[in-house]
Amino acid sequence: MDAFSSDGLEALLSAMAVRDADHESPAWHGLARVMDAAARADPSVTRFWPLPAVGRGPAATALLRELTLVLQALAERDAATRRALTEWLRHHTASAEASPGTATNVISGGSVLHGPSVQARDVHGGIHFHSPSPPSAIRPDVPVPRQLPPVTARFIGREADRQALNALRAQHPAHAPQVLVVSGLAGIGKTTLAIRWLHEHADSFPDGQLYADLGGQSAAPDGPTSTAVVLEAFLVALGASSVPNGIAQRSALWRSMTSGLRLAVLLDSAFTAAQVRPLLLGTPTGLTLVTSRNNLTGLHVDGASIHR
Repeated sequence: MDAFSSDGLEALLSAMAVRDADHESPAWHGLARVMDAAARADPSVTRFWPLPAVGRGPAATALLRELTLVLQALAERDAATRRALTEWLRHHTASAEASPGTATNVISGGSVLHGPSVQARDVHGGIHFHSPSPPSAIRPDVPVPRQLPPVTARFIGREADRQALNALRAQHPAHAPQVLVVSGLAGIGKTTLAIRWLHEHADSFPDGQLYADLGGQSAAPDGPTSTAVVLEAFLVALGASSVPNGIAQRSALWRSMTSGLRLAVLLDSAFTAAQVRPLLLGTPTGLTLVTSRNNLTGLHVDGASIHR
């Protein structure tokens, strides 16, 4: 489980919520090692450890969520913290922390459960049940698409913009498709920022990265790139044996083939929300990032978050 995914953070939060369990357990000692690695990167995290006995109410949840976000931020920039956190999540879950004979497993936040589950104690936040995803429509002999343009050799600043995108991604509900829009004036560096940010998060999208220039800034007489052309290129890249003629049919096949895939799609230089909408992923496991000179506020109805 990726420590930077919504599911990974919820697993960490849930596991820490059983802090009243046996403090001599392997999971507790593992968490102590995570905190030790984090403290070496940022001594201020020692204020959280050992976790105070604040009960199981809203104060406890707020404290643990704050610690979870602090660990996430540290792991983003410190390799030792990331390794320790990833290793701990791999071996320990909330149920592993429970003392024998007690039911202390906790599911908190906007958790998404796949498959049959039994909850023995507390549930906080919205819980969503999903039937198993259908088998992937991508042929196994098709190479994983890696279409992002290369990162620009010189990339200076933009730290605030990168952190803003990280925050929007972290805040998005885990059960809904995610759409991020980066808007701004011509030449300000929207595309460079988007490409650099997606390269930094490449590990989160092992099923591929797709790219299309929608031609919103093009002076060509034909205007912006046809959505039908982009859909055809994407479907071919994913291994479609045949491509339907109509946009609606192509968009439906696009959603079917990408269902359950951890895929990133960069739609560069979009002109309107209508141009983008048929290209949106329909799966919560993927991410669509759009750049445009316009704010594309019409995508709000599709759940888009806009960073100007």
